[in-house]
Amino acid sequence: MLEQLAKIEQFEYNRDMHNPIVLDCYSIPDYRPNGDNVLDRANQQERLVRLGALIEAEGYITIGISSAGSTRYYMSMYPTIGFTNTNPELVSEVASLLEENGVQFVLRQSKSRGAGSKPRYDISIHGHGRVTAMLDLIQGYIVTKIQQAEIVREYIRTRSLAGRSPLGGR
Repeated sequence: MLEQLAKIEQFEYNRDMHNPIVLDCYSIPDYRPNGDNVLDRANQQERLVRLGALIEAEGYITIGISSAGSTRYYMSMYPTIGFTNTNPELVSEVASLLEENGVQFVLRQSKSRGAGSKPRYDISIHGHGRVTAMLDLIQGYIVTKIQQAEIVREYIRTRSLAGRSPLGGR
C-alpha cells in the first residue's frame, strides 16, 4: 500500500499523463467487497466528524420538559438531541447520516411565518436509548457541547438507576 501511495505521489509530482497509475480496490490490503474495509471506515469517520460538527453548529443536546396538558396531569422531562435548519439539503444530509448509523429520529417541517421567511426543518431524537446511542456515536466528535452531553448522560444514568425508562427503552 505504501508503495502505491508513493507511486501516486510521484505521479502527482511528475504529472505523467502517458503512464497513469490505476489502483483497483483489490490491490489494497484488507479490502473486503462487502463494505467492511479500511477505506469505508475512514469515510465513515469523516461522516461522523461532519455529523458532530453539524450538531455543534446547528444542534442542541438538552433535557426537554413537556408541560401538563389535557391528557396528562404532570410535567415530564426527557433527554433530547436535535438539529434545526432552513436548508433542506443540509437537513437531508443529517437525516441520511443518522439513518446510516441506525439512529431513529423524527423530522418535522414548520410552516413559514410570513412573507419572505423560509420553512424550518427540525430533526429530533428523544428517549433514553436513542439519545444514548446518538451520544455514543458523536462523543469523540463534539467539543463545545461536551458538557451538555455529560449532563444528559448523567440524567439518563440516574433515571435508569431509579428504575425509570431503562436504556433499552425508547
